[in-house]
Amino acid sequence: MVGAPLLEWMGRFVQIGRVVVVHTPADKNKLAVIVDVIDQNRLLIDGATTGVPRQVIKIDYVQLTDFVVPLNKGARATAVKNAFEKSGVSAKFAETAAGKRYASRTTRQNLSDFQRYQVSQLKKQKAQKVNAELRGLKAEYLKSNPSA
Repeated sequence: MVGAPLLEWMGRFVQIGRVVVVHTPADKNKLAVIVDVIDQNRLLIDGATTGVPRQVIKIDYVQLTDFVVPLNKGARATAVKNAFEKSGVSAKFAETAAGKRYASRTTRQNLSDFQRYQVSQLKKQKAQKVNAELRGLKAEYLKSNPSA
């Protein structure tokens, strides 16, 4: 039986083969697949291609995605790996808004001190340009509407 819906969590069904984003300190923002549902609070997940070890995890530590990989209950790691790669979920997830957000956060966290300084300087320059343009538009508006 492939992926029968078991319970609903945040508008998506918790089911075998559902791709999840793991939010534990060891596996922050990595993708994994639900291999089995143990009970209402715990799942067996496996991230054979993403480096997440096969483990039991609380449902509170995962975020369900829209992607489902066709798997049987309790599938082995090689079956999970083959199905995950065949479906191309990693590339599809990277194109979503959540995938882009996780990628940008990872990039920002891995910046060096000098790179963080460069980012702050660029933000200051951008703010100065926006404020200058806004002052010009405001002055132009006040010239055309003296009663305002």
